Amino acid sequence: MYDVTHYYLHHGQPTSEVPKNLKKYHLNHHFRIQNKGFGITSALWDRVFGTLPTTKAAEKSR
Repeated sequence: MYDVTHYYLHHGQPTSEVPKNLKKYHLNHHFRIQNKGFGITSALWDRVFGTLPTTKAAEKSR
């Protein structure tokens, strides 16, 4: 299931909100903040381990 989800997040074109948000979250890990956002199907473990990435809005307010 992990590999299928990972592949879809890179190559799929989601139309509903949950997959769109997962794709955005995951692509941020690859292209914007590589040392954060390791969760593929959820941000749960990023919250637990302190690797939750900041939002663009939070970065702009610094």
